[in-house]
Amino acid sequence: MPRLLTRAAPVLDQAFELNRDSMQARGLRAWWPTVASRGAGTLRDLSNRGYAGTLTGPLWTPDPLTGATLDFDNTDDYVNLGDSTTVVTTGQPFTLAWWERVKAGSGVYPSRFRLPISGGTEAFAVLRSSDAAYERLAFGKANSTNTVFRLMGAPTLAASVDIWYLWTLVGRVGPEDVGTAANWAAYVNGASYTVEANTTFGSFGNTIARIGYDGADNAANCQMADIRIYDRPLSAAEVWQLWAPQTRWELYRPAKRRTWILPAGAAGGALPARRALLGVGV
Repeated sequence: MPRLLTRAAPVLDQAFELNRDSMQARGLRAWWPTVASRGAGTLRDLSNRGYAGTLTGPLWTPDPLTGATLDFDNTDDYVNLGDSTTVVTTGQPFTLAWWERVKAGSGVYPSRFRLPISGGTEAFAVLRSSDAAYERLAFGKANSTNTVFRLMGAPTLAASVDIWYLWTLVGRVGPEDVGTAANWAAYVNGASYTVEANTTFGSFGNTIARIGYDGADNAANCQMADIRIYDRPLSAAEVWQLWAPQTRWELYRPAKRRTWILPAGAAGGALPARRALLGVGV
C-alpha cells in the first residue's frame, strides 16, 4: 500500500522524479512541475505521457514556495502544448489543479487554459476576469455557444494579487458536460466553493492546446506553477492533500544518486579499464 510521505518544498538545486509511491500519482494524466523546467524553452511533463509544451514568451521566476514559476505578461505569453494534443477526453471524468499568483487585478477575460477535448471538435477552457460576471473563475466548453460555469464566492482577481492559491476543478462526467452544475466541484486551497448554473460566454480562441493565452482573449497576468491533470475525479479529501503543507509536495521524490562500484585493477593501465566500464572513451 502506498505510504503517506511528507516532502519539503521543491528547490532549485535539487533533482527529483515522480514519486509513484504517492496516492497523488494515481490517475495522473499530465504533470508540469515548473521547477523541473526552470530556464528551459520547454515545459517538461513528468508524468511520462509526452505532454511537453513549448514556451512562447513567459519568463522563469524563482519562488520560495514552488521553486520556480512561469511568469505570464498579460499580453501574449503562453505555453503551446501542440495543435493535436488532447489531454482531456469526452466522457472521461478528470481533475485539473494548478498553483497561481495574480500580478494585477486587471484584464477583461484572461485565459488560463484551453484544452481540446479528445473525441470531438470542442475544447475545455478556463479563464479569470475583472468583469464582475466572471471575476472569480469561469470554465466550460468552448464551441459555437461557449457555455461556461462560474465559481461563486472564491477570491476575486483584486483579492488574489500577490497571493498564491491552489485552484482545483473536478469534472465528474467529463470536460464536455455543461448541463448540470452538480456534476462539477471546485476548490480553492482545498476548500469547496459553489459552482453556479451555466451561462453563455462571448468568445474563445483557437483549438490549439495552450496554457496562459488562447489567442483570442487577454492573456494571463499571473505566475503559475505545478500544473496537474488527472484522468479521474479527485475526492474532497484528495484535493485537500494537494493543498495541505504536509502533503502538497508528495509527488516530488528526490532523485537518487547513482554510485559506481568498480573492480580493483592492477597498478598501471588500470584506469583505462575502469573508464571503459563506465562507457567513457579512452
